[in-house]
Amino acid sequence: MTIFISTGCSNATSIHSDATSCHPLNNLPVSAYIYLLSHFQSIVKQQKNKLIMQQEDDLRGLAKVMDFMRALSILFVVINIYWFCYDAVKEWGVNIGVIDKILLSFNRTAGLFTSILWTKIFAVVFLALSCLGTKGGQRRENNME
Repeated sequence: MTIFISTGCSNATSIHSDATSCHPLNNLPVSAYIYLLSHFQSIVKQQKNKLIMQQEDDLRGLAKVMDFMRALSILFVVINIYWFCYDAVKEWGVNIGVIDKILLSFNRTAGLFTSILWTKIFAVVFLALSCLGTKGGQRRENNME
């Protein structure tokens, strides 16, 4: 007694014992099914590895962005000191003419140095965002383990 499983063919529409199968996979030996299953498992494993690698790349990219934001916040603090302590910087002879022109034109267009608080607020915001992003990245790493 042979049992055929429904494959959508007109002559094998349900599970019964005397149907003839028209589906090509029904006539394959067991070794072929094992090969197909192992091939399918290897494809799934490759896709899983690609996904893990993509997540690692995403985490590396996030770390680079967070490092850049941290650097921006430090740059804002240095610019804040340079701008608002310019008399002391000029007295020490550390002032740079090109930087002065860049900061003056930047202040004209953005108005970042109109108050001593603006650059400090920007520095704190960038530092807070970099800390939040780093914290989120650490959580994702722990969840992957």
